[in-house]
Amino acid sequence: MLEAKWRFARQLPHFVGFSVVLVIVISFSACSSSRSTQEENLYRVQRRLLDLERKVTDEVLGKQKREGARRLAQGEEKIDQLSNDLTMIRGEVDELRLGVSMGEMPGTPQGNDSLAKSIQALAARVKELENHQLEMLELIDKTKAKSLAKHKEVNLKNLGQIHKAFEEKKYHAIANSAESLLAGKTLKGEERGEVKRYLAESLFALGKYRDAAIEFNQLLVFPGMEIHQPAFKLRLGDCFRSLGDAKAALIFYREILRDHPHSKEAAAAQEQVNRMGS
Repeated sequence: MLEAKWRFARQLPHFVGFSVVLVIVISFSACSSSRSTQEENLYRVQRRLLDLERKVTDEVLGKQKREGARRLAQGEEKIDQLSNDLTMIRGEVDELRLGVSMGEMPGTPQGNDSLAKSIQALAARVKELENHQLEMLELIDKTKAKSLAKHKEVNLKNLGQIHKAFEEKKYHAIANSAESLLAGKTLKGEERGEVKRYLAESLFALGKYRDAAIEFNQLLVFPGMEIHQPAFKLRLGDCFRSLGDAKAALIFYREILRDHPHSKEAAAAQEQVNRMGS
């Protein structure tokens, strides 16, 4: 019995050491298990945080995207509205411009006697007369050289001779000499206008109304001849009346009444208008 106790006592340190080792192993195992569990929990938390962050980010981005799409749609709608308004404004401007050119504002009811139609009819008539007048003047210009081919034997050399010949009614001499005199360099200043006036009056007196009309028409814009405008227009009216062009004649008679109502030619122009009709 004592030997058994003694044997147990000798082996006791080994049991104690083993127990301590066992306790350490168990403790280490417990620590290792706890650390593994903590790491796993930490990993799970991190994943949840990442998932939460991703979800929040997706929601924010989605909201921003939806807000951007909404604003873009509103912007496109406003652009479409502005485009429609601009198109409408352009249409109104074009309509207003057309109305101004026609003499009638947009929206004004058009009757048979509307201002626009009256202006259009008058403009068309004036245009027709102008074209007819141009045709007549072109024809006059083509026959001018042939009309002055006769009576070349007389040669008047200055304004004094031209004036004297006109007083003596030597219209052929003036018609034959004036062209060469005007082409030369002897005449000065207003002398050229006076010679051209005598030429036009001589052609009219000779019954060469086409040639006379050309000269009087040029005199309308000839420098220094502004004071004779009513007389030139009266002669132009008489030329076209004699040529059978009543429409062109009335244009010049009416211009005298409009632009020179107090001139001495106005009475003659009014008489012709009354005679030829309005």
